[in-house]
Amino acid sequence: MAISLWDGWFPHPFSIDGRSTGGTKKVNFVVDADIKGFFDNADHEWLMRFLEHDIADKNFLRYIKRFLKAGIMEDMKYHESDKGTPQGGLISPVCANVYLHYVLDMWFDKVVKKQCKGEAHIVRYADDFICMFQYENEAKAFYEALEARLKKFNLGTLGSVRGVDGLLAFNTSLKSEVEVERLLDCLWQITLEW
Repeated sequence: MAISLWDGWFPHPFSIDGRSTGGTKKVNFVVDADIKGFFDNADHEWLMRFLEHDIADKNFLRYIKRFLKAGIMEDMKYHESDKGTPQGGLISPVCANVYLHYVLDMWFDKVVKKQCKGEAHIVRYADDFICMFQYENEAKAFYEALEARLKKFNLGTLGSVRGVDGLLAFNTSLKSEVEVERLLDCLWQITLEW
């Protein structure tokens, strides 16, 4: 595979934002993050607000709320739940995607991208995501704003973040095509793990 990363351009074998990239994107910095304890901390009130935005059927919404409030049995003891989605629950992944669609995806598209002078993209699977930026200052600004955004929706802090200050920098210190290949393989593996 012929790759020229020295000017910041490379072909993506995967899609960005669920759509085909149609060729190449200019990306120099990647923020790779995981929301710590997301499934345990998703706020029921926020989730119901998000669902009410798209679902008009009050009976269906009532069933979802009951599912969320059902609680769990652990060591033969019942524990009420006032936050989070039941681990292993049938609708938990759907609820997670709805929640993060409003908290992260829409915010990224409507606020973050519009403030960036360079290109910015997000790839998310459940609570794991990578955000790619053309410029370092925009990647750092996003990372700082992300913590505040998560706190606003009662999601706590970021879990595992790879790189220095959450940034995986490339196009700045790569010395050989072998390093470029390794980095692209790493990004490809991240998307395959999702």
